[in-house]
Amino acid sequence: MGNLRPLGFVLLALSTGACANAKVVGGGTGGTSSGGGTGAGGAGEGGLRDAGIALGFKLDVARGAGGATGDGGTTACKNLQCRQSNCPNGVHTTLTGTVYAPNGKLPLYNAVVYVPNAPLPAIPPGLVCDRCGVLPPGEPLVSALTDSHGVFTLSDVPDGANLPLVIQVGKWRRQVTVPSVAACTANQVTDPNLTRLPRNRSEGDMPRVAITTGPCDDLVCLMPKLGIDPNEWGIAGEDKAITFYHGATYDSDGGVTLANLFDKHLAGMTSATGLWASQTELAKYDLLILSCECTEVAATSAQFQAVTQYLGKGGRMFTTDLQYIWYPHSSDPNLAASVATVSNMNTGVSPVDLDTTFPKGKALADWMSYVNPTDAYSQVSCDQVWDNFTGVTRPAWQVWATSASMSSGNLHPRFLSANTPVNVPLEEQCGRAVHLDAHVSAAFGGQFPQGCGDALQSGEQALAFFLFDVAACIQDDTKPPVPPPPIIY
Repeated sequence: MGNLRPLGFVLLALSTGACANAKVVGGGTGGTSSGGGTGAGGAGEGGLRDAGIALGFKLDVARGAGGATGDGGTTACKNLQCRQSNCPNGVHTTLTGTVYAPNGKLPLYNAVVYVPNAPLPAIPPGLVCDRCGVLPPGEPLVSALTDSHGVFTLSDVPDGANLPLVIQVGKWRRQVTVPSVAACTANQVTDPNLTRLPRNRSEGDMPRVAITTGPCDDLVCLMPKLGIDPNEWGIAGEDKAITFYHGATYDSDGGVTLANLFDKHLAGMTSATGLWASQTELAKYDLLILSCECTEVAATSAQFQAVTQYLGKGGRMFTTDLQYIWYPHSSDPNLAASVATVSNMNTGVSPVDLDTTFPKGKALADWMSYVNPTDAYSQVSCDQVWDNFTGVTRPAWQVWATSASMSSGNLHPRFLSANTPVNVPLEEQCGRAVHLDAHVSAAFGGQFPQGCGDALQSGEQALAFFLFDVAACIQDDTKPPVPPPPIIY
């Protein structure tokens, strides 16, 4: 772990001087700090640090140059902090909006939204260890998370013209400008194009994704349906955000199937078997999306080892149905022992029932009900449900959904996730795996992407939820997500 670069990190804020006629939230006796705490003079500063530590945040506090804290003292403001109004009568300047997927249609849960008070540094390429609860880059003044409807509300927002706003889910990141914010009132952003994630890297940052084709569950259709720019689709060796690989199923047909399904460019995609065998190639990607191939891949011990090490070093992986093989055959004995699977091609009951007893499971049920109100609450219909997993050990795995086995009638896991490596403290986990024991995308008819259709089906909506969840920072899924802390000057 020592050579990993943290995506979130703690900043030591150094103020560059006082602002004339500053409108600062906090600093004086009894003032409210921009972090939401109160205190008499300098006492509020330590209280906020202590509160942050209690929540698991790492906060650094610096006094502004020329400013002071103490009985009745003031703290010099910095940049946009000077535009935070101390409103009367308990009123706050708020900003509310909805975060969407790149298509501007699908609302996203648990996205981070904040107002930066400094330029954003570049997101480092390659695998990173992104854990929740640390200060995001850009010295955020105020921050929030989106709820199960994709809605965020920021409080004590700097007012005035041209407010920078950052929207982020893992390595998905976009900075936009809100034209105007009125002081001491509730402001709303209503344009979905302003609060969606980037469609391409000219609009912001995107993770590098390797996605495989599969004749039984072609997850590649999620790319156009989520609104990702076709100019970001490519094959190995190209500088694209989304790299297509063909599954092992197509290794022996001389490219005939690919030529029928894809244009000349994408039909030149290489086999995923080479990707799975190379730690160097795997490390180029932040996320692997592995489609079911209608049969269990005959992976080698070297491939199992490379994929296991990828997950252990901060890689993220999403799998469906028969791609479950990467878990029971993992070279990590703890991961292999944490699952009980059968290779029998049995089916499970659809729809699956979501577990609403833990916070993120309840959020998924609420989100699905919001985006697809025609389905029964806490149920997800899939194209097909399979019965590969018969059980998992906790806390290594979090089960999100179950359904009965068609053969035995027993309830088995259908949607499940694990932070990796398993069976180590959370602070030592950097990777994440999500498996859906189902087919969520019917095989497309005709050529890609025209044959995919436009609308997300119920199972595809659940898949989209997990695609962004697997890309987000690592946390304990049994606890509710907590917004990242603001900077304290």
